[in-house]
Amino acid sequence: MAGASEPRYYPLHDDSHAHDDQSASHRIRSSDLTAPPAPRLTNGLIYMTSKSKYDHIVKHERSSQHKSMREVGQIRKLKEAPAARVPNRRDRRKLATRQALLDATIALLSSRSMDAPTVDEIAMRADVAKGTFYNYFADKDALERELASQVRVRVESEIARTNEGVSDPAERIARAFCCVLHFCLGAPEQAAAMMRLFPHATDPAAPINSGVRGDVTEGLAQGRIFAASEDVAVASIVAVFMAGVNRVLDLPSSNARMFAIGMGSILLHGLGISRSQAKRIMAQAVESVLL
Repeated sequence: MAGASEPRYYPLHDDSHAHDDQSASHRIRSSDLTAPPAPRLTNGLIYMTSKSKYDHIVKHERSSQHKSMREVGQIRKLKEAPAARVPNRRDRRKLATRQALLDATIALLSSRSMDAPTVDEIAMRADVAKGTFYNYFADKDALERELASQVRVRVESEIARTNEGVSDPAERIARAFCCVLHFCLGAPEQAAAMMRLFPHATDPAAPINSGVRGDVTEGLAQGRIFAASEDVAVASIVAVFMAGVNRVLDLPSSNARMFAIGMGSILLHGLGISRSQAKRIMAQAVESVLL
């Protein structure tokens, strides 16, 4: 039926209906009986009814409201986010006491094994009360674990920095050897402590040897070095490193350089590098790292 169909809208001016004004007027009045409120007109064309205009306004208001809610939520998050806490005097004092206990243990380990120093000796060396020790460490084993972790992180970070940008496995091994010797010459007490903190360092599977193992794996894969197995190569390298540390602690720095070249050349030659090339690689490593 005509009454059930959507209202029909006409342009504001249409010459096709000029010949029948009466009929046109009748049709317009007829549609007015069922049509919605008069639509908005622009340039003589109908483009939006009152209802669609209302929907548009509501949608815009809701979008603006949601945007404002999101912005408020973001501001609230920023306000509620905890600010970076600056250590106060008490925190700094605690850190200093903890480090004093670690330094005291290193000093005692320079001449004794980890089992020898007592908690009383460590506390006395750190100039704190015995009870203070237990405020920071449950026992000597906990102290030993933290101390070993500190030394290991320092040595590994130094080797990583020294070998940054170096891809040749033979050069990396040579530079790592020089880096360890350089560490010993600069911090002899920590080097001596390292020897006692890692009594099983020559074990190829020890975590402290993960970096050496990576260079060995790469060297064997490239055919740059040769060994019966990865474990044999890692054990050989670490054994030379440990022997070098023991010896260099008793040498003046001038003699340490010649010692490093000689011992490192033997190490590389044992891994399949020619004598001349091994000596050249070690001389470059000493000049770059150890001097």
